[in-house]
Parts: sequence; C-alpha cells; structure tokens
Amino acid sequence: FIHSAVGDVNDSDVVLAGTSQAILIAYNVGVGVRAKNTLANSKIEFIDKKVIYHVLDRVEAIITGMVDTRYEDIELGETKVKAIFYNGKDKMIVGLEVKTGKIENRAKIRIIRDGKKVANGEVANLKSGLIDVNEIEAGNDCGISYKGDVKPEVGDVLEMYKTVIKK
Repeated sequence: FIHSAVGDVNDSDVVLAGTSQAILIAYNVGVGVRAKNTLANSKIEFIDKKVIYHVLDRVEAIITGMVDTRYEDIELGETKVKAIFYNGKDKMIVGLEVKTGKIENRAKIRIIRDGKKVANGEVANLKSGLIDVNEIEAGNDCGISYKGDVKPEVGDVLEMYKTVIKK
C-alpha cells in the first residue's frame, strides 16, 4: 500500500498511482470528474468495485498472473558421444558430434543409452577446439565439460535442451 484515504478518488490519487506504478483501488466510493479524465488518459490498473469480495478476487487474479510462472523445455539438438578425454572425480571432458540442431553453453542434457533415458546433466563449458564458444551447430565436433551424477559413455546420445519461463 502506498496511500489510503476516505472519500472519492481524486486527481492526485490517480497521479500518485501513476508515478508509483501502483494499482488504484476504489472500494465503494465515487470517482471525481478530473480523476476520470486522468484515468482515461493513463495506463493505470484501476479497480472500482462495490463489493469487497470482488476487489479481493481482482487483486488475487492480478497477483496470480504475476507469480504463476510455467517452465517449458525447448529442444536444442542431439549429439553423439565420440570420446571421453578426461574422467576425473568432479569433472568430465566429453568429445561430441552434433547430429541435429545445436548445442548451447550451459544447456541441460538428457543421456540416452540403448534407447532409454538414464540420467540428466548439464554443459558446464563448451569448446570448439581450444576456444570457448557459446554455441555449436549441427555437423561440427566439440568438447564439453560435463556436470552430472551419471557419466556418459562412448556411443550414448545426448539430447540438449534449455528451460525457459513462460507466463
């Protein structure tokens, strides 16, 4: 809450809501003529209800719309493990051939072995030769630093994807 008062909504209430980027709520009160004109020329979210439950329902709908986020996986591409260059305790360097799509740095990975998903992981770093890159297209070879619990093996298929927020 930025401001609350008793009485009709006036022009200064509308201006305050506009400069604060706030929602203007008028519960069981009138709206002045100048305030109506200012509201008509602004992009302020205005709730004017006579029943408190209607005000609460509208505010809940606005908040739910802002908070209710969905996550969606976007498929990037498919690779095949060609070689394991280093297999340490905390780090693994894997050589890949990009079959379809692309790989992005920090992409998420599904390990497919014998047609079944066996684990998830993540690209910690992506290299083309000795150079760090952000993306590799299909038809190219690359190396990744792999991060995950189950380690990939030569011949595994790695499905690359990323998760984005959808509203």
